[in-house]
Amino acid sequence: MGKRRKSRRGFVKPDDYFASGPFEFARFGKTAIWKSHATLEQVAAAQARMAEDFPTVVAEIDALVSSIAAQIAHFPPGRLLHRAWWEFAAVVMGIGGKKAGDSDQLAAMRMVDYVQSVIASVKPETCDDEVRDDDWDKLKTDVTTLFSRLTLEYQMCLTAHRKTQDPALDMELEEFRVRTEILWLNIRGKRYHVHERHALLDILAPHSDVLVKLFGIDAATLVDELDKVLAKLTRGLAHAMQGLAAFREDTLSRLEELGGDHPELNLDALRDKVFEDKDLAARRERVWGELFGMDLFDVAKNTALPQGLLDELSWSPGEDAEFFAPGDFCGWPLRIWPIMKRPFIRLDGRIFCFDIFSLFDNVYRVLRRVIVHREPSYGGTWNDRQKTVSKELPFAYLGRLLPGARIYRPVFYRWAAGRGPAQWQGQDRQERAVSLRSGKKFKRCHGRRA
Repeated sequence: MGKRRKSRRGFVKPDDYFASGPFEFARFGKTAIWKSHATLEQVAAAQARMAEDFPTVVAEIDALVSSIAAQIAHFPPGRLLHRAWWEFAAVVMGIGGKKAGDSDQLAAMRMVDYVQSVIASVKPETCDDEVRDDDWDKLKTDVTTLFSRLTLEYQMCLTAHRKTQDPALDMELEEFRVRTEILWLNIRGKRYHVHERHALLDILAPHSDVLVKLFGIDAATLVDELDKVLAKLTRGLAHAMQGLAAFREDTLSRLEELGGDHPELNLDALRDKVFEDKDLAARRERVWGELFGMDLFDVAKNTALPQGLLDELSWSPGEDAEFFAPGDFCGWPLRIWPIMKRPFIRLDGRIFCFDIFSLFDNVYRVLRRVIVHREPSYGGTWNDRQKTVSKELPFAYLGRLLPGARIYRPVFYRWAAGRGPAQWQGQDRQERAVSLRSGKKFKRCHGRRA
């Protein structure tokens, strides 16, 4: 009998790891693993300690949120968000040669969307001119700690506390609550970016008339303009770098040419003469503005969206009054974030977009609120048109995936209360025939009953 071949699979380091006493938690990509080495007595004791610690954990999270808000109020918001976006871009693209894990990407993303939400909710104080490295590191550590505690420690202590309040707590419902809150805190992006334009156009097209009436822009044009924002925040950086390289080559060539024609001029004079060329001067401003300034994020500069709509989609610093309103979860990410209600931020008279996920995840609901606020009578029409398009789109998408398919709709399976679907009651012959044909076809294709 031959020797058994040893497995070549070595130790795989988890992306995230947390241990407390006999409990271990590890995450490998999208897979989370929990392991307990505890006895029943240890589990009961741990649950009791977590329930006892719950008020302390809540107080500490409140203090952490207050600290984050106080720090952000003293930072220049434009520089803060500019740095946050560039760090997020570096993490996603792997700049520096180190591949970032999912937790690093999540932490970098929270420095964009949560920080912008705090900026929109907290009145700015006297601001420093710069965001120093030590100040940035402290703020980033606090934001990362906040989301980590809300995802793990807070959830465990809250469940333990709820069980002491209600020994008959429905644990399936509790698990649903925990999963929902963790997704709310951490997950962004409903679609691949390449699908955003078509998906948004499909659901906004029925409301084109009211968009024209209120803002002078139809649905197709609106989606095209939003797609420009998407392009700037995804491909814009690569295009700007390519533009910088081409600009450098053209400028050096022109400088060499002028140096031969005007040997009497020094370098500074030659440089000034190079930029007498209006095209080169415009390219310099464009490259500088996108790579070192704020032009990459300037919605008005990059799109033709009407000013009235931009105003409806933008917060000024401290304008939102709900996120930090007194009450439970004041400033906590478990509330609805301001960036989810208005994706843009207005700074020094310019309107910026730093986060495409909040924009495209929420823009449909945001536009509904804006339109119904301006045209209250349209609320019912919006709902009716939404129902129609939501019924039609599945068949439209299926038709694209299966061109030439024959689609039967609607097919109803009716039965009396207390009886199974095999006992169809009141179903007309045509519907029953279609149902039977569909079942037989499915059986022929897959070799089993439908």
